[in-house]
Amino acid sequence: MTDTSQRRRVFTVEEANELLPELVPLLEQLQEACRSLLAWMQRSGYSTDDLDRLLSEQQVHPDVQSTLDQMSQCVAAIEQFGCVVNSVTQSRIDFPTMINDVPAFLCWQYGERRVTHWHAAGDESGERLPLVPESSLARSQLN
Repeated sequence: MTDTSQRRRVFTVEEANELLPELVPLLEQLQEACRSLLAWMQRSGYSTDDLDRLLSEQQVHPDVQSTLDQMSQCVAAIEQFGCVVNSVTQSRIDFPTMINDVPAFLCWQYGERRVTHWHAAGDESGERLPLVPESSLARSQLN
């Protein structure tokens, strides 16, 4: 018996592109919450380098907590579609896929009209590679 909790949705390029209209508003909400948090930090004398310190304080300011909760809700809503928020600051979303029978991610960044890039699963470099037509992206599930 296969443990379905370990399975992730695997996207084709077409499926990822079809989902973009639903993801854009969620990503815009996430961006707005992030801007709000950064503005609060600036008004309160924190630099962006102080975020870890701010979050480790015993009592996080209620405005900060509210914004963090909003950000968490946006990320959760995006991830419910089977996507991964790769970067909040770069507004990047990944879609699990298979390229040449190897787990990978289709990579979309806010402002792009469609998914045109990918990166290898586990690649920490952040390098986005252009999709080429011969990539096999039609798998429906990871094995």
